[in-house]
Order: sequence, then C-alpha cells, then structure tokens
Amino acid sequence: MNSMNSIQSRPHIPVMLDEVMFALDVQDGGVYLDCTFGAGGYSRAILSAADCTLHAIDCDANVERYANQLKLEFYNEFQFHNTNFKNIELLSLPKFDGVVFDLGMSSMQIDDAKRGFSFQKNGDLDMRMSSDLKINARYVVNHYSFEDLSSLIYNYGGEQNAKKISRRICEIREKSEIKTTKELADIVESVSFRRGKIHPATKTFQAIRIEVNSELDSLESGLRSVCNNFIKENGNIAVVSFHSEEDRIAKKVFNEFCLKKIKINKYSNCKTQHDKCHHEKFTYFNKKVIKPSYKEIQNNPRARSAKLRVITKCI
Repeated sequence: MNSMNSIQSRPHIPVMLDEVMFALDVQDGGVYLDCTFGAGGYSRAILSAADCTLHAIDCDANVERYANQLKLEFYNEFQFHNTNFKNIELLSLPKFDGVVFDLGMSSMQIDDAKRGFSFQKNGDLDMRMSSDLKINARYVVNHYSFEDLSSLIYNYGGEQNAKKISRRICEIREKSEIKTTKELADIVESVSFRRGKIHPATKTFQAIRIEVNSELDSLESGLRSVCNNFIKENGNIAVVSFHSEEDRIAKKVFNEFCLKKIKINKYSNCKTQHDKCHHEKFTYFNKKVIKPSYKEIQNNPRARSAKLRVITKCI
C-alpha cells in the first residue's frame, strides 16, 4: 500500500470537535485562527459553522493539498500559512475572535512510513514535521550523549526505563548506525518488560519527536504570542493536548495570563508583584480541564489522552 492510500484509509479525526466548537462559539463576521491545520478538520468545521474568515498555520508542507482543497471551497474566507506557529509574529495577521491549537501528531503523519514517526511502520528515522529543521531523529539517536538521551526520553516521554533504553542505544550504535524506526523500536523492546495496550516504544518515539521539532518551546512561544497580540476582547483560546508536558505548558501559560489582581502598596518596590499584575487580562472558560467522553474514546482511541483547556480575554 502506498503512503497516499494509507493516508486516505485512515482519516484524521479531530479530537473533541464538539467541545472545541462550543468553546470558540463561531459567529458570522468572526475571524478565527487554526494554529495546527493538519488535514483541516477544525478549519472545515469553523468555516462551515458561520459566514466567517479563517487563517490556518502548519509547518508541514505536506498538508498544503488539504489547504488547497479548502481554499477552492471557501475562497477568500480561508488563508493558509506554511510555517510554525512560533513564527506568528512574523505574519501579517489580524486579531482573532477565537484560536485553536490541536497539538501532537496527525494520523496522516503517523501512517506515512517515510516520515519516520511510527514504530509500527518501518522507515528512515526522520520525525521532522518540517524539512527545514536542522536535525532529525537519526541524528538524535546516533549522536546525543547517553546523558542527553536518557534525560530527554525521561522528561519528554515519561519513560521510567530511560537509562536502560539509552544505554542500549549507545551500545548498538557503537557497532553500527541506527537508521530505521524498526531498529529503534526493537532496541526499546529488548530492554522493556512492559506489556499492555501501549507499545513499549511509544514514549521513546514521542520524546525523540518532541526534541527534533522543539515542540514544547514552540508551544510556549506561540501561545504567549497569541495571548499577547492576536486575540480580541471576549475571544477564546483553546488548546487540545495529548501528553502531560504539552498540558503542563498550556496550564502554566494560561495560569499566568489569568492571575487575579494583586493589591500592591504604592510605596512597595516589589517588581514581581507588578509583573504578575501585568498579565491580568484573561479568565478561565472552564476552570477544570475538559476531557473527551467515553463514547468518543471508543470511536477514536487517539482521544484517550486528550485534554482541552480554554481561556477568554476579558479586557
């Protein structure tokens, strides 16, 4: 089966679409931003919900065929920008009534063996979401020190066997370069005794992908930019995350921008208190994190680890 047929056989299903659409409250005349276009699931839903305008961003040039299709359907109501959302300040964009970030991997990226994202499909160790990136997974696996490998696998993947996996990687690469996803998956399995629904290599692959694409730094930078400069009064920002580190960053940034006002003695020279007050311009849409329903998880297993956080600009 070629990669195109594989992509078409397993379409990407937007996670918590109903909850995201409820949070965005799409209205006629509104202007919206999809920071992670992918196959266009959220973008299509937003454009179909009202007579509105939408901008979409994605660093993966392979998604342009989906963007072109949407452009044919919605003409001037839709604009696509092929870049990382961390570069949003470099784009000539308006302020938006609603913004959505759908983080993590899309099914079409995982299903394309040539991209090297999946341990279930043998391919070159790549994992780059954009061909412009300087390093790929093959470089990380074969050139990072034992200490750096074990640190990123533990911190970005939450892998308890990080040191064992890293030590084995270092032993194998001394004999010959590790080149394929199957080789890496086999190495992880060889030192893992974990059995269950989740493949033993899942966390290691996730950690290396995050490192290659600088995903966490990009998220924090892009999210701060949107909060500071690209959201209208009463506009909502929604973030759908799929692992704890993504959710931790979304929570941290949202908490900073939703800090309650602190009364400060006018004679105080406490800079920290003034800095905290500076960000008091958002409120929580829903204080508790939103999770997918049992029914959605049954229909779309990818949704099982998803979390949705939403804040509203109030001044």
